[in-house]
Amino acid sequence: MSNPLFDRIKIGKSTKDPTKDRLGQLNEKTGTPEKYKCEYYAFVGDEHGLELAMHRKFSDRRPNARREFFEVGILEVINAIRDTAPNFGGIKYEEIYYQDLRKIEFENGNVYEGEIKNNLMNGHGTHTWPDGTQYVGNWDNGERTGHGTQTWPDGQKYVGNWDNGQKSGHGTHTWPDGTQYVGNWDNGQQNGHGTHTWPDGTQYVGNWDNGERTGHGTQTWPDGQEYVGNWNNGQKNGQGTLILSNGVKYVCEWKDDQQNGYGTLTWPDGHKYVGNFKNGQRSGQGKQTWNVGRKYVGEWKDGKENGQGVQIGSDGEKEEGIWEDGKMVKNLRPWWKF
Repeated sequence: MSNPLFDRIKIGKSTKDPTKDRLGQLNEKTGTPEKYKCEYYAFVGDEHGLELAMHRKFSDRRPNARREFFEVGILEVINAIRDTAPNFGGIKYEEIYYQDLRKIEFENGNVYEGEIKNNLMNGHGTHTWPDGTQYVGNWDNGERTGHGTQTWPDGQKYVGNWDNGQKSGHGTHTWPDGTQYVGNWDNGQQNGHGTHTWPDGTQYVGNWDNGERTGHGTQTWPDGQEYVGNWNNGQKNGQGTLILSNGVKYVCEWKDDQQNGYGTLTWPDGHKYVGNFKNGQRSGQGKQTWNVGRKYVGEWKDGKENGQGVQIGSDGEKEEGIWEDGKMVKNLRPWWKF
């Protein structure tokens, strides 16, 4: 039921004739200057269950939980009742009185069918573009605003919230190849917390900024790899931990998707490196320990001992020298006990 003085409509069940007894009772009880009118009614198998389902569906647009009034378009409610009724015994009989539905064909080929207010698309409606793109949902002052579903000719689909014609709030976007993002949007882009899943099973769960993984997040790969840490513009940046499928583990600073700065690298067999990284390789000062007890402390380059360093054998013998590509090329001091 609706009233021209209010932007809210009443949704509920009744044991009385909604077009006579219940309508008269409501008008007498409220005493409003303008009378309520019945826009739609239906006889269903389980009116109590359907009423609860509708109240749950539109609970976010119910200003007062103790009253059955909702800030929602009439056509949206009618469609929701028709879609949900099969779960509650189906519709035995229905009558629709709502008249403010229009079909507008624009010169550019766009077509709108739905509710109109102040000569603008307002309420629930369907907008179809010439290329087959279609939006079904809520409108406000001519813009997609509120909950709605948009589909594209190439198979893309977005279901969620909109604001001023842009995806804003929580929503799900699915691409033809199976890629899917579920999370928050702002101005048409992923912003805030969300989950992005790729067709191969790769998944990122974390923060987004202007469509890019930015902030803290976790990404997992089908082969078992996992990265937990900071991101910037879709790349690993800042402090983070990467565990490879073979058990190798990096805990370090990252820049432009590579290990850069100070960190720790450990192997499943017990080897361990603590020191600097550059462009994904051990470079600069660092210390590596092998599971047999051998140690190297010194300079590294491109993942190998390069420069001056000290090697300590498993027996405690110490050797200082110059190293190139992992091999000592000059012995600076003789072996001696450490």
